[in-house]
Amino acid sequence: MLLALAVFGAVVIVAVVVRHRSRATAKYATTHSSAAYFGPAEIEAYVREHATEFGRELFPDNPDVEWIVHGFTHTSEMILAEVEPKPDEVGYPRFKFGFIGGGARLPKCIATYCLDSGRYQLLSTARGAPGNLPRRLD
Repeated sequence: MLLALAVFGAVVIVAVVVRHRSRATAKYATTHSSAAYFGPAEIEAYVREHATEFGRELFPDNPDVEWIVHGFTHTSEMILAEVEPKPDEVGYPRFKFGFIGGGARLPKCIATYCLDSGRYQLLSTARGAPGNLPRRLD
């Protein structure tokens, strides 16, 4: 009897998690059609529109923070969005989120840099990010 309840409980949990993820995927799918083209200008517009969502994914312990985009820089590896958390409760005053994408692919955040002692330092990378990302940004 206990085993049956444990198995049933696991199935319910899995169903809830899958349902939650499918809602998020559906939200992104309705925002941009699969036929959309993402050049540099479109990536910037998409990141501006979804900056707070990216921030919540990267810093889930701070769900009430709004992320303000201050500008973009383009490197050979990625497009960097300089962002500021409001309120300032994430641990650093500014960040740079590094994005790749293009063509029909939605922008993906592959690196997070934090402003520490006047320089941006690599804080984290996404699974599958290239290994040659710079450790610091000037």
